[in-house]
Amino acid sequence: MNKSQINYLNMQDNVLAHLENNKSIWENKKPFAKKVVLLESNNKALHLLNDEQKENGTAGYTDQKNDALESVIGRSFKLAANLADWALDTNNLILLNDVNYTESAMDDGTENEIEKRCELIAKHGKTHAKALIAEGYDVVEAEIDQLLIDIAEEQKLVTMRDVESGKQVNTTATIPQLIAASRIILKGIDKQIAGSKINDEAFIGTYKALRYIGGWAKPKNNDEKPPVV
Repeated sequence: MNKSQINYLNMQDNVLAHLENNKSIWENKKPFAKKVVLLESNNKALHLLNDEQKENGTAGYTDQKNDALESVIGRSFKLAANLADWALDTNNLILLNDVNYTESAMDDGTENEIEKRCELIAKHGKTHAKALIAEGYDVVEAEIDQLLIDIAEEQKLVTMRDVESGKQVNTTATIPQLIAASRIILKGIDKQIAGSKINDEAFIGTYKALRYIGGWAKPKNNDEKPPVV
């Protein structure tokens, strides 16, 4: 939820708490009571969506993914440097074309392109590990195996982040719809208070204060004005 939506939800919470604390004033007025039930239902749904949106936040996945990708790039570059040197010594131009990167070029391109580049380097490392080790190059086969595992795990983090991001988009799209529906219900409660024979000035005054001041200083729409009581 953005700040405006949170302010709205706080106002609605306060209005509903006030209505609950003064239930005896309106509970026998059927149209009034029906609208309060509807507003309570919407309010619960908004809180659930707000909680879901927080749970589906992508910041944690993004941080994990960035750390994992940085580690994979660094190790892949070191392996690529050894492979490129060996490819030059053995005149293996096909291999050289796949692994000959500067440090800055290693993280050029999209996330997917970088992952595929590192994966290809690691696979070449696995294929030629024994030959490089025999020639005294600074590579360890177990470390190449771990690199391949870590690349696969990093790709899973990207997928998880994108899934959670999709959930968040869906939640974000639903919240404004519920708020719009709640506003209509609140307008109905405004009219109930304006049109009913409620003589408790303290109840009415507090309702108006919470409805239009507490957390929601100005009505969003021109036609949504304070009820005349």
